[in-house]
This record gives sequence, C-alpha cells and structure tokens, in this order.
Amino acid sequence: MKIFVAYPFHPRDQWVPKLVVPMLQAMHVEVVTGERGYGDSIPQFIQDRIAASHGIIGFLTRRGPRPQYNGRYATARWVIEELAVARTHHLPILEVRETKVDHQAGMMGDYQHIEYDARRPGECLVELARAVSEWSFRTVSVRLTPEDLVDEISPYLGDPNLRCTYQRWDGTELGPELDTTIIPAGGGLYINVDGVPHNGHVLVRVSAPDPRYNWTSECQNPHTRSVILRRAGSL
Repeated sequence: MKIFVAYPFHPRDQWVPKLVVPMLQAMHVEVVTGERGYGDSIPQFIQDRIAASHGIIGFLTRRGPRPQYNGRYATARWVIEELAVARTHHLPILEVRETKVDHQAGMMGDYQHIEYDARRPGECLVELARAVSEWSFRTVSVRLTPEDLVDEISPYLGDPNLRCTYQRWDGTELGPELDTTIIPAGGGLYINVDGVPHNGHVLVRVSAPDPRYNWTSECQNPHTRSVILRRAGSL
C-alpha cells in the first residue's frame, strides 16, 4: 500500500517525519511525500505522486502565532491543495486536524478525520494506526472470464498493442484509467489490480490491436478473484 503524506515543512511539524512516517513504514506502508517550496502551484510530479498513491493523509496543523478572527487557526495552504488533488483522483482521504484549526480549512466534505492535540500526540498516533489498518489496500490477482472471451483475447498476448486497464469505483464516481498487464497462468488469464479496498469495485477494459474488438466488464468487486468480461463491440 502506498500512502501520500501531506504535511507542512515547519519545525513544529517535524513529529510527522520523526514519528508518523516510521510508524507507517512499520505497518508495511510505502510512504510518499511532497517537496518544500512549490512556488505558485503544485508541480506536476507531485500531482503524479498523489495520483499513483492508494490514499492520502493530510496534516492540517496550526499556522501563525495567534488564531484568526473566529478563534480558529489557519493551516498550510499546500496541504489543502494536495488534499484537493487527491479528491480529483477519488482517493481515500484522511485528515489529521490539530485542535482549534478552522474546520472549514480543508473543505473536504465529510471525509474521515482524526483530532491532533499537541499536548497528547500519542492518542493521535493510536487513532491514525487504527484508521490506516482499516484501509487495508493491497494488490489482488484477478482471473478474466468467461472462457470463450479469454480464447478471443489469448492470440493477442505479447502484442504491444494489446491494452488492459481498470478504473476504481468508489460507489459514486470512476477513478482514472490505470494500465495493467494480462498474465497467462494456470490455463487462464489474470491481471493485477492495485489499491482496491475490500469492499471496492473496478471496471476492466481490454482493447485488442484489431480496433474492431474490445471487451469490458461491469463494476465488480475484484476480491471475488474473477471479473466477467463481455464484448464491448465487434463489427
């Protein structure tokens, strides 16, 4: 599982790389972070890092020595924007929100959040570990079915123009189209789908080098270990 960790590069936030990152790594999480000093916009390579992750944790901590007019503190603009990028890619989002930070700062809707009190950081770490363990994303090997359509696809194996993609579905919207490889094994054809939670769904498409033929599935749960294809079009 790959998680993008968005946090301010500020001295008071160094508990994130010192405590949170090692904890996630001990949970076998691949941690990805941004870079200091983006300029006027988030660079494309950071957007690509976020898009390639399975989820994002954003640390909305206090900025400035005093609260604003509403008694709440502002937070880092870059973390808010990184969360917004994750939202456009339909990634699972977890906010770690420091006490008295403006609850409207992230504008992320009803996404899961954990409260962070700098006086009691241990409580936040426990809740964070529990939340990440519940995501339980992993790579799943899925068999393509039915056999008659597999027989149609098989002659194109090894052709660089054969393309197979999948899109994650969160129950509302489809995520970006991701490439995967069709692998012949055990008398069948398999693909690996990455970063899908246990109750998640994917839509699979296979495009043959011959433009007259392609196959697609409905949104299905890959944890059943098989995906049913149908002919999407043949002239």
